[in-house]
Amino acid sequence: MGFQKLRAGTTLRLTAMLLLGAVLVTVFLGSWGSPDVEASEYLERRTAGRCLCHTGKSTWAYLRSPLVAPEDASQCGYERSGGDCGKRPRPKGHSATCWGSGKVDCFWKRHQWAHGLACSVCAADDACDACDTLPGAPDDATRTWLMERIEAESGPLGKNIVIVRSPHFYVVTNLHKKVKVVTRRGTKRLMTAHEVAHLTAERCERAYDDFVHHFGDPLVHSRPTAVFVVQTKRQDEAIGDRYFGGPGIHMNYSAGQISRISDGICDNGFVVNAQEVTKDRDIHGFCRHQIGHILFSCWHVANGFEDRCPRWAWCGAAHFLQKLPPLQADYATYCFGEADGGIGPMARWPKAVLGLAKRGPQPVERLFGRTSLSDMRYEDHLLSWSFMDLALREDPKRWVAMLTDLRAGREEAPAFNAHLGIGPTAFQERWISRILGERESLAPTAEEIPLPAGARELREALATSDDPDLIAARIKGVERVDEASFLPVLLPYLAHEHALVRESLHGLLAKTTAPEVRAALREQGLGSRTALVRAGVARAFMEIK
Repeated sequence: MGFQKLRAGTTLRLTAMLLLGAVLVTVFLGSWGSPDVEASEYLERRTAGRCLCHTGKSTWAYLRSPLVAPEDASQCGYERSGGDCGKRPRPKGHSATCWGSGKVDCFWKRHQWAHGLACSVCAADDACDACDTLPGAPDDATRTWLMERIEAESGPLGKNIVIVRSPHFYVVTNLHKKVKVVTRRGTKRLMTAHEVAHLTAERCERAYDDFVHHFGDPLVHSRPTAVFVVQTKRQDEAIGDRYFGGPGIHMNYSAGQISRISDGICDNGFVVNAQEVTKDRDIHGFCRHQIGHILFSCWHVANGFEDRCPRWAWCGAAHFLQKLPPLQADYATYCFGEADGGIGPMARWPKAVLGLAKRGPQPVERLFGRTSLSDMRYEDHLLSWSFMDLALREDPKRWVAMLTDLRAGREEAPAFNAHLGIGPTAFQERWISRILGERESLAPTAEEIPLPAGARELREALATSDDPDLIAARIKGVERVDEASFLPVLLPYLAHEHALVRESLHGLLAKTTAPEVRAALREQGLGSRTALVRAGVARAFMEIK
């Protein structure tokens, strides 16, 4: 009884120390980075309490907008934590006169700077000299180019159009006071074409950043993607006929095969019309979906053919990117060919996926055998989205490596086996268990990860006994962790009930010096779902010499 009380007290104090260490190490590594892992600007921008609005991609509050911001979720960690970016100082080198102006036109010029835009309306407006001195303001050559583009695009859309060029997109719209945007206050206002162009460019760039964060580079196309947001179905068909191959064809994907879009400025793009897609939120979802299609077809290789761009993965990427923002969770876009599809019903896909898992989906080989959009069925879209969504969230590195192989032309079965360690049928069975709540993650457990001989022998040795003294002795018998493959075997023992086992492993991990092992230790340990594992790894980092 005395030993039990002593162990319980020691464990409580030790757990408190470990959790404190985890906080300190997380703060230290999060603030200063690590020699093994490069900090992500994408994640830093979204870190609670962090504000990078002075560097660009700013919130509407930071830009002192006289208009209430749209309903879109904030990307600024400071604003997400309840802070007010509007009270933060203006960027260095920016005019106080412009920054303090409450005029809408001045705000759009600040927005133009923040998101790297060149806008035809802002370029033509010379009412505020101070705004024209903003860093990155369009020069004379850009102004001339924008006016030339207005003339070139005015054929099917009329002359009252707005063009905005962003780092990765070319937005053309004539949608003036036809669609209402929902604001963060729950109010609505009719958008001018000027606002539609700016907001569409901002949202498209966010979608681009989301794709690169989850899938990684490289994206191999160099020209911008064309985005036409038009008033009527007739104008939509005219754009399709002019640029995409025929009336009713709403997109071209991949790159390098067609250069006729906007006189060769773009080699892929899409069109959406407010007569069929009537709500701003739906237009936003449609744009994200098409961007997912286009970017996946330009990821690693500019190739949209089925042998390099399997239809299930191509659709899965589009569904994932579209449904990533919380406000898009119940939105669904269906593609049944380049000339068919569009907006489907407002589907509660997680519930539909659960029902599919309960009754048993089709053999996964049928999904992988779909060679065209016209072959894709509702169940195929559900599976494609769920596979992509769960795998990118829960097992991203292995999943992205597998997708990379598919883009290189490898078949699904060898790609799954090479990078996931299981074939497609076993993966689907694992997915069913995950959807039904029988496992915590789609990622493999330590027991499921294929291991090299040394790591496999260690796992077998540790698993053969429940004696904590023997387990601790065998851990101490490992002189140094020089291979990352040993970490999945060892890390679960940081949550062992006996302090002797935990202490033995802390001492071993504290001797870790190999950069690649330290990087894997940080990723696997600090990313663990188990608090004691995270705390133990944090303590080990504090003690590493």
